[in-house]
Amino acid sequence: MAEATKDTKVIREEVVTLKLSKDEAEALTAVLAKIGGDSHETPRKHTQAVSAALTEAGVRPFHTGADHPFNKLSGGLSFSRSAKGAYISF
Repeated sequence: MAEATKDTKVIREEVVTLKLSKDEAEALTAVLAKIGGDSHETPRKHTQAVSAALTEAGVRPFHTGADHPFNKLSGGLSFSRSAKGAYISF
């Protein structure tokens, strides 16, 4: 005799909501634009997702003008795929 069961699973995802002023959000997009590394195999995929979400919310992208905070930054960060667990290099 055949038997079937149905299971329902609830998956909970922990989320963080961050409230920023326009200037704070633009500063964050500037910092995020300075982060490099593989966008599939390192945590850079998360910084790229945050940057995209800010742009979708109407925050001015880093390449939109001379007065954007991005133009006041130098240097950058890069996530590496190091097996030693060292994800950030300066």
